Amino acid sequence: MGCTGAEARQGELDFIHSLRDRESPQQCRGPLVVLPINLERLELLEESLRSTFAISLLWAGVEETPGDEPLQFRLCAAHWMDLCYLGARHARSAYRRDWLGEAIILFKQISGGAGWDHREIDNIMQWQRVRLT
Repeated sequence: MGCTGAEARQGELDFIHSLRDRESPQQCRGPLVVLPINLERLELLEESLRSTFAISLLWAGVEETPGDEPLQFRLCAAHWMDLCYLGARHARSAYRRDWLGEAIILFKQISGGAGWDHREIDNIMQWQRVRLT
């Protein structure tokens, strides 16, 4: 089962506040964001997550794509951010620049897909000290 998404359109600050109100990591927050991920990036992302639960969450959002097109994944913004944060955390602990690079690209894609400025999200998250799973 994939994400349901809580809000069709939400500002950066409202999204960050909704993360703070999440009762459990399974709750969806923010808009649904669809991202294309080719097989090479998908392999790198899965490797960086190092969690069967996180990988299952990612694959719960897969959509069918025709032929040689990259796979499309539809998750709520909160779950995308959870995956991004987890990958970045593992990248830092394992000293893997390629994983960190993927997490940064993913963060920018999530923000863009939700209609947000990634720098604003980063600043607010630092300021609000929001904990992701």
